[in-house]
Amino acid sequence: MPQSRSLKEIQLKAIAELASGKSQSATARDIGVDRKTINRWLAEEEFKAELERRSDRLQQQHQEQADALQDEEISQFYEGLKAYRDARLQIYRAKLARGTKILKKAGERFDDLPAEAIAASSLVGFLSIADQLCESGLSGWAELLALEELLKRLEDAA
Repeated sequence: MPQSRSLKEIQLKAIAELASGKSQSATARDIGVDRKTINRWLAEEEFKAELERRSDRLQQQHQEQADALQDEEISQFYEGLKAYRDARLQIYRAKLARGTKILKKAGERFDDLPAEAIAASSLVGFLSIADQLCESGLSGWAELLALEELLKRLEDAA
């Protein structure tokens, strides 16, 4: 960065402190001058211009750092969401496989019995289990679809 040759070293120290956000009083105390001296320097065009350049540069650096942190957090959230989706998918697959196995076994037992031997309560219990499995599968499917939609939105925003 080009610096003016007419600014003194002590003025450059003051500019560095002021640009970093220190107050005029704290800057004056740190560099060993009176606060009125800082006020006088602030009235000089060259001093103000250098202070503005450094302040702008620091602000730009802070913005770039904030953007990088935000990008990293979004990326971590996205990866965590994908892992959660995959885990939920495994859970629903396991539940549906177990439920299908139970229904198949129950159905096989009913197949071996004559129709008049099947109690209505047994049939109702069987249908209740089937209904619960369907409901659980539908809610799981809805959750997975919502997760997929969120992941797609994150991908599109990236």
